[in-house]
Formats: sequence, structure tokens, C-alpha cells
Amino acid sequence: MSEYLEVIANKINKAEEISTLVRSMKALASTNIRQYERAMEALSDYYRTVQLGLSISLKEMHHFNFQDGGFIKSKAVQILVFGSDQGLVGQFNEQIAEKVLGFFNDFPIDRSKIWAVGDRIAGHLIDRDFDLEGVLDIPTSVHGITDLVTEILDTIPLSTIYVFYNRPGLKNFVFQPYHERLLPLDKEWLEKLEEVTWPSNRVPEVLGDREKTLGLLVREYLFVSLYRACTSSLTSENASRLASMQRAEKNIREFLENLQQRYHQKRQEVTDNELFDLVSGFEALKDELDKSNLF
Repeated sequence: MSEYLEVIANKINKAEEISTLVRSMKALASTNIRQYERAMEALSDYYRTVQLGLSISLKEMHHFNFQDGGFIKSKAVQILVFGSDQGLVGQFNEQIAEKVLGFFNDFPIDRSKIWAVGDRIAGHLIDRDFDLEGVLDIPTSVHGITDLVTEILDTIPLSTIYVFYNRPGLKNFVFQPYHERLLPLDKEWLEKLEEVTWPSNRVPEVLGDREKTLGLLVREYLFVSLYRACTSSLTSENASRLASMQRAEKNIREFLENLQQRYHQKRQEVTDNELFDLVSGFEALKDELDKSNLF
């Protein structure tokens, strides 16, 4: 019986060690979520600046056609899919891969090049019979997002670009798969930009090569959009991991409670048996002494 108690005690110790690890991973996921949220907040001001610059450029360049060749350098459609490089994220990669598959089922594209951001999402896309043009590494912190986005802009030719990623969900959803078209620029979005009012009375003018300036602003628009997609994906990934850790913590707590209850029950049984043996031995000894006194 004592050996059985030792086995249970070892299980309790290991469960407590795992519980400590889970709490550490929860804290890390929470910290990551907050840093990515702060990055998104900081990005909003820069995005507003880019919008203002585009609004001025568009008002001075009504002739520039974004829909029929403006900034489009390749006829192939570029598909960029953000996933995860790490585990413990539930159906994070599976759901975004299914989103891509559903998109191609609804809108078949003859000439497309698919780029995966993350080894795990690359595997899921390959499992669904997609041929990949390339696989990019996911940044491990907010400081690496800029390098990734710069690499994407330097690697992927400007053409029709769709980006797929998970973004933080609403209500009971930890994350939701999402996709958007970055290029060509949306006509309604461009028309709304032209209506944007400059925040002061001193409206600037574009000097020099206006098309070059507009091209640089469009690149910044792409930079902000890709940065936002990457940040949203990383936020969702850590939110999914946090939810997984919370479920694991609950299961471990219930497992520990069950083990501790069994431990105390068995320990009580051992104590009772020892007392029973002690009493039985005492009674047997007493009987022997009584028999000896008779003689």
C-alpha cells in the first residue's frame, strides 16, 4: 500500500510542476497579447498620416488609374497566408487553411502564387494540395514585425494581393479567420480618401514627381496593412494559446484535486490498517498473557 501512495505522490508532484509551467505560459501569452495590442495602437496614428498623404496625392492625380495597371507589376495573383510556428494554439492553422481553401473553391484563380508565413500553416496548405511559392518566418516578438513586412514587400511583386490571417474574435470567439484584398486599391476606399478633410487650414501640395510620391505612399499603405495583418495574427495566436492554457490549468486543477483525494483516502486506509494490525497484535498478545497467568 505504501508503494501505491508513493506513486500517487509522484503524480501529484509532476502535476504541480506542469501547473507551474502552464501558469508561466499563461503569463507569457498575456504579456505578448498586450505588446501586440500596443503596437496596433501606435500604428493607428501612422496609418492616419498615410491616409492624409494619399488623400492629397489623389486630389492632384485624378488621371492615375489604380484599377487598370496602377502599380501592378505582375499578372499573377499573390496570396499571403499568416499562420503559427508554434503549437498549443488549437485550430488556429487549420481554420485559416480552410479559409484559403474555401476562397479558391468560390473564386478559382488560374495564376496564383501562395506565400506562407509560418512552417505550420505551410504544412496545412500543402496537405490541401496547394503549391507554395515560399515560406517566411514568423517574428517572435513585436520588434521583428517590421523586418518581416519589409521582406514581404521586397520579395512579393506588386500585383493583385490577397492576405489571409486570423484576427481577434468577437464575443465567444477567440479568433476569426479573415481575408482582404490589398491591391488593386478598392475604388470606394479611394473615393472616400479623396473626401478626407485636411486637419488644418494650410493644405500641403505634392512637389516633384507626383507619381513617385504616390507610389511611395502606396508602399506605406501596404506596409501598414501587412503590419496590421501580422500583428492581428500574432495577437490571435497568443489569445488562442492563452485559452488553451486556461483549459489546461482547469484540467490540471481537477486532476490534482482527484489525486489528492485519492492520496488522502489511501493514506487513511494505510493508517486504519496499521491501527488494526496494532490492535490485533495487542489482543493476540493479551490472550497469550492471559493463558500464561492461568498456569
